[in-house]
Amino acid sequence: MTTPHPHAKLMLEYAQDMAKDQDIVWQTRAARQNFNWVDVKREPILWNANQEYRRKPVPRPDYKMYGYVYYKTDPHGRYINVIVTVDGETGEPKSVELVK
Repeated sequence: MTTPHPHAKLMLEYAQDMAKDQDIVWQTRAARQNFNWVDVKREPILWNANQEYRRKPVPRPDYKMYGYVYYKTDPHGRYINVIVTVDGETGEPKSVELVK
């Protein structure tokens, strides 16, 4: 029995993607190294065994969280409404807005 190509499953996914939607982007990087992923510019992919391949992930959009902050020094114990914009990829806050 012959050994399948190391990227055989990805090759099938790629062929299916290209048959139905040309807007899907694939990426590659050197295997076993932490290089950045780069978009594949040529079609078809050459499928080098020393490279890794993947579909380019769809970026997660930023989102907003609504809340309040207790204004401790206010003698009436008021709250300040805030909107926090959160980075969809990292989950980290990007900005905070005070709502009047």
